[in-house]
Amino acid sequence: MRKMFLLVFIFLLSFTLISCGKETKYIESLSDEIKNEIKLAAASKYERDIENVEIEYFFGGFGDSYTIILNTPIKEYLIDYTEKIGNYDFRYLRHYNLYNTIVVYNNNNFYSLQEVLDNKLLTLDNIKKVKENFDNTFDKYNEEYFKISEELVQEGLTTDIYNRLREVLPYYKVIHYLGEYNGAYVAYYLEYTPQANTGYLELLDWYIYSNSKFNNIRVIYEGKEYNQKEAYDLGILSKENITNIFTKYNGYSPFDVTIKDNKLQIQSARNILKQYYVEVLSDKYPNMIWDINKILNMVNIDFSNNVYNDVIYLQVVIDDTNIEYEEKIDKYVLTFYQGTEYIVYKEGKIYNLKEAYTNKIINNEILENIYNDWFEIIK
Repeated sequence: MRKMFLLVFIFLLSFTLISCGKETKYIESLSDEIKNEIKLAAASKYERDIENVEIEYFFGGFGDSYTIILNTPIKEYLIDYTEKIGNYDFRYLRHYNLYNTIVVYNNNNFYSLQEVLDNKLLTLDNIKKVKENFDNTFDKYNEEYFKISEELVQEGLTTDIYNRLREVLPYYKVIHYLGEYNGAYVAYYLEYTPQANTGYLELLDWYIYSNSKFNNIRVIYEGKEYNQKEAYDLGILSKENITNIFTKYNGYSPFDVTIKDNKLQIQSARNILKQYYVEVLSDKYPNMIWDINKILNMVNIDFSNNVYNDVIYLQVVIDDTNIEYEEKIDKYVLTFYQGTEYIVYKEGKIYNLKEAYTNKIINNEILENIYNDWFEIIK
């Protein structure tokens, strides 16, 4: 009896050990049958025609689980998004041109990587393999995307300096190299735009930068990165350095007479906007509780685009909405978003676009410039 019990025990133990040691089969490529099964499931889940569903990337299969990126659903464009799974970071960059992160298909359902890890459909070793395949897939994109352009070479960017920039900000693309100042390297980056990138920042006391331009210019010094004001306050950059950076980036000096005049006019426009807020906009939007300074900082003025002779035009976003309306001015049919005011300022007075055109404050040339400058929101 004891012998029989021992044999049964050994058998069960052996079976358990064999079962625990069994590895999930790794699948290197998708069969047509599985591709069609995944596309059918995605078409049903995301309510799309199957011919509009594509498996953009495949990063390996493990038993009945397949790691993929689909072209659906269309969500917000992934400019720089990092998903941390276990000990591994999956970073989705702008130039990958993706709207979706990795999903795992298993038996007619779709899961995130974290969900399959939590539910033990995949192991950390499986995730490691997916990460390796992910990196191998996109390394070729990175190599091409981050290589030094001929324009950057002409601007004085050497391989040594570029490597120093990449060490600090490896995932951001350098568009312009703006020079070396006191051992600090200054460059304009494509992706480095914070969430709050609207409005204007008065840098020190001598000129104004738009926040997006200001923040995209980074100062790399002794292995750390700063914006210009931070670098100035720390004594890394001088006023002369920042003036030279401004001039190199914009093609004109902040001390040019025309720019000085524009700055005075912009300050005047900000003051008149306060009055316009009190007298007009507060009545037009009675339910809005505003912080005047915040609204003023959202005034969209740009020396190069928004100033024509003594006319300044502004965009003021009061309430972000996707509700559109059309207005015809001369031959242009302009499509606006409700909750955004489009204002023309001249000599202490504010007009809407139609009033400004009717009163000959703006002519066809200025209207066309406005149309072109607001191309993304004016159709």
